[in-house]
Amino acid sequence: MREALASVGVPVLRTELFTRVAYQEAVNLGQGVAQYAPRDPAAAEVRALFNEIVGGEHPNGKAKRRKPTQATAPAASG
Repeated sequence: MREALASVGVPVLRTELFTRVAYQEAVNLGQGVAQYAPRDPAAAEVRALFNEIVGGEHPNGKAKRRKPTQATAPAASG
């Protein structure tokens, strides 16, 4: 599937999520997998996906931190 998408120019992320029991157990308890089982391979997969989406990893393996932006309310009319 990955190769087929890439062959027609569809961007494909490197990170893959596999079927893991920890995902199901975490959802059943109303938690994220990183909270439920932080050392499980499922948590590592989710962290890798997050890091890839927000711009990669630092050389030390930690996710890049973005400066928080302050939302501004639209100007009142009238």
